[in-house]
Amino acid sequence: MLISARIADYDWKLMWFREKLRIGGHLGVSIMVSPVMRIFLSFSIVFAGLLFQPVSASARTYIVNGLVSAVPFIGYGMANLGKKIPGAKVFSYITSVEGNSIIKPNIIEDIETRYRRNPGEPINLIGISYGAKMITEIASALARKNIPVNYLGIIEGGTMRPIKGNVAKVDNFICTGADCAKKSVRLASGNNTTKVSQFTLADTHIDLGNNSRVHSRIISNLR
Repeated sequence: MLISARIADYDWKLMWFREKLRIGGHLGVSIMVSPVMRIFLSFSIVFAGLLFQPVSASARTYIVNGLVSAVPFIGYGMANLGKKIPGAKVFSYITSVEGNSIIKPNIIEDIETRYRRNPGEPINLIGISYGAKMITEIASALARKNIPVNYLGIIEGGTMRPIKGNVAKVDNFICTGADCAKKSVRLASGNNTTKVSQFTLADTHIDLGNNSRVHSRIISNLR
């Protein structure tokens, strides 16, 4: 029944996005979408729906990949990190559409459920590139619900939300390559409790996600 319900839910989402993405339609703002792009986006939404499964009862670490990370040669770093963390769930996708409309709200809902069941369970959020942006937004949403976050592992994030006081500690990993974002994280106004550490490594934007030093540091902060 659960599987059937989820399939029906994703079928409904696909129909809704197809309607919004029709030629001459809009998604927040007016855009023109070619038939090829419509097919591509429809496929990516279905892919995200099939990819997302309920997080297992032992999971407390959520790893959010970057854009186009469903392509193996792009999202491999976070996939490898996930294999090193028991119970971790890695979320990969194609576009920001399924990232923001499917993956992010499902993670928030899952954390809320887990928190009600066990408020003492630590929550860890790790994200790279666009995924780093998403986990700062997730942490901010959890702050409004008074849900604490043990650790944020931010890897080469771009535009990110200021970190609120519900987050205990943050690691910000940036790289030195020409394609690197090199963005620092900011604390929200009045937040003087979150511990922030920044690391600069000689690497490229995508490869930093597979850097062994980054993996080791992240794993050392999980509890």
